[in-house]
Amino acid sequence: MHLVWVELTKEVVELAAAIRVKHGLKTPDALQAASCLQLGADHLFLTGDSSFKRVSGLSVKVLTG
Repeated sequence: MHLVWVELTKEVVELAAAIRVKHGLKTPDALQAASCLQLGADHLFLTGDSSFKRVSGLSVKVLTG
Protein backbone atom coordinates (compact mmCIF):
# COMPACT_ATOMS: atom_id res chain seq x y z
CA MET A 1 0.00 0.00 0.00
CA HIS A 2 1.24 3.50 -0.79
CA LEU A 3 0.01 7.08 -0.79
CA VAL A 4 -0.91 8.81 -4.03
CA TRP A 5 -0.97 12.58 -4.56
CA VAL A 6 -3.80 13.75 -6.81
CA GLU A 7 -3.85 17.08 -8.60
CA LEU A 8 -7.07 19.06 -8.17
CA THR A 9 -8.10 19.17 -11.80
CA LYS A 10 -11.32 20.66 -13.09
CA GLU A 11 -12.78 17.14 -13.30
CA VAL A 12 -11.96 16.38 -9.65
CA VAL A 13 -13.49 19.68 -8.51
CA GLU A 14 -16.66 19.10 -10.56
CA LEU A 15 -17.01 15.58 -9.20
CA ALA A 16 -16.48 16.90 -5.67
CA ALA A 17 -19.27 19.43 -6.17
CA ALA A 18 -21.63 16.65 -7.26
CA ILE A 19 -20.62 14.48 -4.28
CA ARG A 20 -21.14 17.41 -1.92
CA VAL A 21 -24.68 17.99 -3.21
CA LYS A 22 -25.67 14.32 -3.38
CA HIS A 23 -24.16 13.12 -0.08
CA GLY A 24 -24.03 16.27 2.03
CA LEU A 25 -20.30 16.05 2.66
CA LYS A 26 -18.31 19.16 3.49
CA THR A 27 -16.20 20.55 0.66
CA PRO A 28 -12.81 19.22 1.90
CA ASP A 29 -14.32 15.75 2.39
CA ALA A 30 -15.96 15.80 -1.03
CA LEU A 31 -12.63 16.81 -2.62
CA GLN A 32 -10.89 13.87 -0.94
CA ALA A 33 -13.58 11.42 -2.07
CA ALA A 34 -13.52 12.77 -5.63
CA SER A 35 -9.74 12.51 -5.75
CA CYS A 36 -9.87 8.86 -4.75
CA LEU A 37 -12.69 8.09 -7.19
CA GLN A 38 -10.66 9.58 -10.05
CA LEU A 39 -7.91 7.06 -9.34
CA GLY A 40 -10.22 4.10 -9.98
CA ALA A 41 -11.83 1.27 -8.07
CA ASP A 42 -8.56 -0.41 -7.14
CA HIS A 43 -7.67 2.43 -4.73
CA LEU A 44 -8.74 2.33 -1.09
CA PHE A 45 -9.86 5.43 0.83
CA LEU A 46 -8.72 5.27 4.47
CA THR A 47 -10.67 7.35 6.97
CA GLY A 48 -12.01 7.54 10.49
CA ASP A 49 -15.31 8.94 9.22
CA SER A 50 -17.98 6.40 8.30
CA SER A 51 -19.98 9.02 6.35
CA PHE A 52 -17.70 8.34 3.34
CA LYS A 53 -19.39 4.95 2.99
CA ARG A 54 -22.39 6.80 1.49
CA VAL A 55 -20.37 7.72 -1.60
CA SER A 56 -21.15 5.12 -4.26
CA GLY A 57 -18.16 3.62 -6.02
CA LEU A 58 -15.72 4.69 -3.29
CA SER A 59 -13.79 1.83 -1.72
CA VAL A 60 -13.72 2.87 1.96
CA LYS A 61 -11.87 1.39 4.91
CA VAL A 62 -12.98 2.99 8.20
CA LEU A 63 -10.16 2.98 10.74
CA THR A 64 -11.10 2.58 14.37
CA GLY A 65 -9.19 2.37 17.53
